[in-house]
Amino acid sequence: DRPIEIHYAFRDGYLIAAPARALLDRTLRDRASGISLARSEQFTRLLPRDNRTTFSGMVYQNAGDLIRLLADGASAMEGITPGQQKAVQQIAGSVEPMLVCLYGENDRIEVASQGDAMNLLMKLLAGHMFRPPQANETIAGTQASSPAYR
Repeated sequence: DRPIEIHYAFRDGYLIAAPARALLDRTLRDRASGISLARSEQFTRLLPRDNRTTFSGMVYQNAGDLIRLLADGASAMEGITPGQQKAVQQIAGSVEPMLVCLYGENDRIEVASQGDAMNLLMKLLAGHMFRPPQANETIAGTQASSPAYR
């Protein structure tokens, strides 16, 4: 198993994180050249329509294009059944952008979302849980061993 990588930087008061250094570097270059989420029509369409003008944190995903690209590549993979190809295409076609805003209050954190906040997560989990088992597949878990107590 490969360890999970998280690369991050602080710029202009923001924490920017990515799963690969190259993605983080690209994000920082894009920001320096004037590209920003604030100018993205997909992003601004998802901003909450309430009386609050700021939020303390956010999570934004627009993975639909990437999933569609991966789905197209999956059709060329050996061992993928037509049913699996169809399922991947259906998931890829239904993933929409999503924004979750976090508001830090004195005694709580409030969460608001636009788009289907659980859309991507639930579809990915459902796709994994309901697929048929693969040959020689093992599932991560605990190994059988003697009890920890007597």
